Amino acid sequence: ADTPRFGNSRAIRVDEVRSALTLAGANLATIHIYGSSRCVVSRKRVEPDPVEAPQPIVHKPAKPLRRHADLVPPAPTENSLEAAVRDYIHARIPREDGRIEVTLNKTGRAIRDALEAPIRAGSYRIRERDPLGLGLCALDVELMADGEVAETIGVIGEIELVKPVLVARKSINRGSVIDRRDLKIEERRFSRNGDIGVSDMELAAGCEATRFIQPGEMLSLRSLREKPVIERGDLVKILVRGDGVQITTSGKAQASGALGDVIPVARNGSRRKRDVIDAMITGPGVVTYGGERQIARR
Repeated sequence: ADTPRFGNSRAIRVDEVRSALTLAGANLATIHIYGSSRCVVSRKRVEPDPVEAPQPIVHKPAKPLRRHADLVPPAPTENSLEAAVRDYIHARIPREDGRIEVTLNKTGRAIRDALEAPIRAGSYRIRERDPLGLGLCALDVELMADGEVAETIGVIGEIELVKPVLVARKSINRGSVIDRRDLKIEERRFSRNGDIGVSDMELAAGCEATRFIQPGEMLSLRSLREKPVIERGDLVKILVRGDGVQITTSGKAQASGALGDVIPVARNGSRRKRDVIDAMITGPGVVTYGGERQIARR
């Protein structure tokens, strides 16, 4: 028999009970059914759990953004030990292509108090643990008293170069010739000399991209190369110079290259290994080889 719905009831007869028992695999010979031949089965209505009324959303006023001035650490007090250390670093790492910024580690009350304490000229001596350069630096500040070292304070800091560099204004595909309109200038921070990007627009404009450059990505020397003036397979004029004599012959470039590059050139179009020389590109379609004797040895 079907189960009544919640809150409803239905009558069940004794024959329906027997049928249900038989379907369940029961042996009716061992079961005795007593009572009325008809009964009513009710199913209690299930009340849903009370739902709490939604709480009103209170919009809290947003905190004001911190001004740029609040993000910059306060300048060191004039004539403090911190100011003396910064002056020492700036004097030894002069940069005309940007500005040097120094961040000193002031973690811990002792070092913070020492750096902020006033100091007079001649009462301290600064020693470098390693030669100063971009990146992490370590200094020992010796505080003097009566001509002797009274205390040594270890100072750890980071030296960074901030300078304007060229970044891509839009996507630049590999092999594309870079135009001025593809670039813009932005300030970037560098803690290693090897990471410093290109800043000369004249140098970058007209070069080829050696790889895909994303919008906003800084240009590096590794991502640029001069546009080839000789392509692989071009017929070139070979100038052989040596002992005051110049010989002109022809050949076929085995690789592409820009001015100043050294590329393999097959003399007179030959493909034999002994006829291939390494010559410097000295002009459009022109390569120069150092000496006639070298050709003979090949």
